[in-house]
Amino acid sequence: MRTKLSLALVALLLILGAFGLYQTRLEAQASLTPPAPPIKPTAAVHSSAPQQRSFLAELRSDQEVQIGSKIAGFITALHVSEGSRVSKGALLVELDEAELLFNLEALQSQYGAQELELHDAQERLRRDERLFEAGGVAREKLEGSQTLHALKQSALETTRSKMEILNHQRSYTRIAAPFEGVVGSVTLHEGEMAGSTKPILTLLSSAQHLRFRYLRSVDPIALGEKVYHDGTLIGSIEKHFAHSEGGLDVAQVKLDRALEYSIHSHLRITIGHP
Repeated sequence: MRTKLSLALVALLLILGAFGLYQTRLEAQASLTPPAPPIKPTAAVHSSAPQQRSFLAELRSDQEVQIGSKIAGFITALHVSEGSRVSKGALLVELDEAELLFNLEALQSQYGAQELELHDAQERLRRDERLFEAGGVAREKLEGSQTLHALKQSALETTRSKMEILNHQRSYTRIAAPFEGVVGSVTLHEGEMAGSTKPILTLLSSAQHLRFRYLRSVDPIALGEKVYHDGTLIGSIEKHFAHSEGGLDVAQVKLDRALEYSIHSHLRITIGHP
């Protein structure tokens, strides 16, 4: 019995010795391994690059007017065609002025005859005034001469006014460009009747701008932001409009140069460096 207890005790001592040796080795290895560096928290980094936003814009002229005639007349000469570039004051259209000239010549003849009649009335009035002062004629005759003179003078002035109106209308038969630009559509041609109800042609100014729609609450846009097309800088945001179109906000781009596209073309633009 004592022999079994002795053997058990020896086995326990061997196990305890082996475990102690294992612990000693682990501690030795831990002392040789350098401690891991402390982990420092890092703040999130946000990019400061501007956000790119893409929109579909319409190319427009700064000025776009319909050129028509203030008087009725047949077109005798059309000096431009669609796409023609014109300078300010360039002659665009000529209208037939034959009827105006005929009426003007008739008035000029009438005016000459009325001048002679007025001269005779003036001479009669002067004579009757002298005779009335000398007691040679009655007041009634003097007043008749005064009335006749006033009528002849009024008739002459009326004819003069009519002549001035016709001369002014003659200036409407030669239609010139109000500004430098490009001819858009041509709706009337030589031989057709022009008037105030239908334009002859459309004139577009050389200066251009872009206009586009956006949603301010989603894509806020600041004045002065750069605008690009196909990766090329073309201008900057010039204006925000107070009105909306189709429930969207409207902005305008000032172009650095004219674009080689047709007016009212639509092109893709990018705000923020592409």
